[in-house]
Formats: sequence, C-alpha cells, structure tokens
Amino acid sequence: MAHPSAHVEIISPDNLLEVNLFIEKCVQENESKVIVGDFLDNVIRSINSPESFYSFFCQLASRVKLKKRTAILVIKEDIHDRSVVETVKRFADLVLEFRDQDNNGSLKVEMRTLNFADNIYTAWRPFSDWLQPISMTS
Repeated sequence: MAHPSAHVEIISPDNLLEVNLFIEKCVQENESKVIVGDFLDNVIRSINSPESFYSFFCQLASRVKLKKRTAILVIKEDIHDRSVVETVKRFADLVLEFRDQDNNGSLKVEMRTLNFADNIYTAWRPFSDWLQPISMTS
C-alpha cells in the first residue's frame, strides 16, 4: 500500500513476520522516533495463545524501550481475552481508554488515562465534541 507521505509506511497487520521486520526497521532508524500501529488485534488473533502473545509483546516492548522510541499501539478491548488486554496495558507507560455510551439517543464518548508507572488514574471524562464521531444518520 502507498501513502502520500514518504515518512509513512503501511504494512499488512495479518503478517506477523512483516510486523516484526517493520518494528525492527523502525527501532534501527535514527529518524523514526514514534511508531504508530493498529496491528495488535490481528497479531493476537493470529498467535492464538496468551503465552505466545506475551512472548511476542515482551520482545516488541523491549526493542522499543531499548532504542528509546515511542510506540502508540491500538487494541480493541472488547474483542480479546481480558488477560491479553491486561498484558498490553501493563507494558504501557500510559493507557488512554475510550468508551461510548448511549445518552438518550445520542452517542456520548468518554476517555480516561491510566498511568501505571506513576500510579495516576483519571476518572472518566467527556471527550471533546469536536473529536467525537460524526453521526451518519443526521
């Protein structure tokens, strides 16, 4: 896949080897300080075992931290075993959680921050209106 920016590379999230090679390439490059990935859901599905995922994720987190990089990774909590989701959260320096709720027919989106390193946890707060999903039914 191509992206208009030369600094963005899009890879298949279903190919574990390609994900590993991409992460390794990112941590080796001098200019790549931030890695943004929406591949964890696919990796978890393809690995099929919490122990194997833990091993994969330990290696990923170690490579990122060792090279002093920042990884922003997305995981959809409601489609995985709780143990796998908790593994991801515990490795994170900071977790941003989002939830949506029906508020008398309108969507209400809230967010909270979990900072495990410093034991700082915020309460659920309304997400800014301008950042909420646009209703397609209006």
